[in-house]
Amino acid sequence: MKKAIALFLAVLMMLAAAGCSSSAPAQNQEPAASAAPAAAETAADPYADMEPVTFNIATSYKEGSDYINTLQAACDRIAERTNGKVSFTIYGGNQLGSTADVTELMLGGSNIAAGLGMANLAGYIKEAAIPGYPYVVNNYDELRNLLSSQWWEDIKQQLADQWNMVPIMAFSVGYRNMVGSVPVRTPEDLAPVITRIGLGTIGQDFIAACGGTPTTTASFSDCYSALQTKMFELCEADTELLYTSGLYEVAKYLSVTHHMMNPCMFAVHKSYWDKIPEEYQNIVLEELDQAGSDIWNNYSVKENEWIQKFADEGVTIVTNDEVDSEAFKALTPKLMERQGVSPEEYQKVVAAVSGNE
Repeated sequence: MKKAIALFLAVLMMLAAAGCSSSAPAQNQEPAASAAPAAAETAADPYADMEPVTFNIATSYKEGSDYINTLQAACDRIAERTNGKVSFTIYGGNQLGSTADVTELMLGGSNIAAGLGMANLAGYIKEAAIPGYPYVVNNYDELRNLLSSQWWEDIKQQLADQWNMVPIMAFSVGYRNMVGSVPVRTPEDLAPVITRIGLGTIGQDFIAACGGTPTTTASFSDCYSALQTKMFELCEADTELLYTSGLYEVAKYLSVTHHMMNPCMFAVHKSYWDKIPEEYQNIVLEELDQAGSDIWNNYSVKENEWIQKFADEGVTIVTNDEVDSEAFKALTPKLMERQGVSPEEYQKVVAAVSGNE
């Protein structure tokens, strides 16, 4: 009887062992099945584990403008090409603050992509602001020469090393003109009036060099009410911004001075930029460079349309042919003196702009 019981238990143990051996592979197969897609996913996206990086773009332009629409299209392409790992959210109409405010926030380590003109760089690296001087950069070819020059590469390196500022897009939104209650044809026309101008100390010193009184506002969106209440007589910016801000409603004249092309840029803090792998950095730079070209092309096609819209609203147009640009150019030495820029530094930029470094 004991032998029978022992035999019976032995059979049960064999059956149990057989059951374990048949179920074990089934359990082990599950991870193997999921490992293949995981490996495939990593191969398809080597940055699948990357923490997403998001930038908030700060700009004066309003939603619905050609500028914002072009920039948004580039941001959409960046998000798609980086699988959502690098993204940008655009805040127009100075929602995040003035140019000075957002620049300081960015330099303080915020994830802001600050929009500023090269002229605004005077407070950081004075020679970096020279392209923002009146009539230094006069057309798109000269702008491309500047941005492909060794001079610009050196400036970018200094901005990164000294200020943790990384320019990710450099471009131009077009020539700057003036609107207000008086026409402008010569520097002397600015002498008896107050002119609102941004562009940091470059803009302020430019108006002062003309003999006028410069001022500024907390943000560009304040210009409408300030012109309306005669806080100042003139306001200047590129043509699209002047028009889309509705300044034709509070101005008698649009003077097409083209006094500055003012190369501008978006810059981010180096700590955020360094989080992005080089492959994705190149995508960002490529798409934003294309956006810069598109913004200029839109401007080139539409500036005359915006000028005509001012005329249609009853604003008197002072054409560019009526403006004495040589008289404005003659103020450059005085502006350089005010800015503490040497002739040698100025000539380096002139050489870069002409493509003759």
